[in-house]
Amino acid sequence: MVLTFAISFLLLLTEPRILCEVYGLHVLPLLPSAQPLYSNTCSYHTCFESHLCAFEHARIKPNQIRVFVFPSFKFTDGVERFVSYAGDEQTNIVLRAVNESKYAVFDPLTACIFATSLDFQEASAFSDSELVRMFQSFPWPESSRNRMIFNFHDLFLSTEKIYELQKYAGFLALGEPPYSIYRPTFDVSLPIYNSKNINSYQSLPK
Repeated sequence: MVLTFAISFLLLLTEPRILCEVYGLHVLPLLPSAQPLYSNTCSYHTCFESHLCAFEHARIKPNQIRVFVFPSFKFTDGVERFVSYAGDEQTNIVLRAVNESKYAVFDPLTACIFATSLDFQEASAFSDSELVRMFQSFPWPESSRNRMIFNFHDLFLSTEKIYELQKYAGFLALGEPPYSIYRPTFDVSLPIYNSKNINSYQSLPK
């Protein structure tokens, strides 16, 4: 009983990286290729588990979206080849801001949205299929629903890459996605910017 309470208390206070080490999840299996679970017709009503957001937890403000940001993981492909992916600089800036916001939770068992650092830029060192398999390998939630990927770089994200990910249950927060692939009530449309000019933006007066 005392040990269970101590672990529960730790899960409420700890950082995500340490949290995943508590669960023994610092290395995740890179799942084998599998048939898509869903089509690109996902909507809020068919592919989003809204009950995770409606459920109220002790010591957590009710009626509020709760976001768990996945830390950077290492993945193994089953033949002792380890790969890791931490996302690009701009995505990590956004994820840090989310982690410092009132919506952040550090226990995945209390979250209703799960943000990953993966993105599908063409400059990535990994293939589309590897990134999708990484996306499917994250531990929470088991259904793979309610997982979110940010991508602000419209110049780097091809329609083919988007469609590859849309075969699964995760939703996308994209920089002005084309109407032909945008899923109403499910995907999120964001303002876009040119990542090549990010240094110019950072030099502007505050």
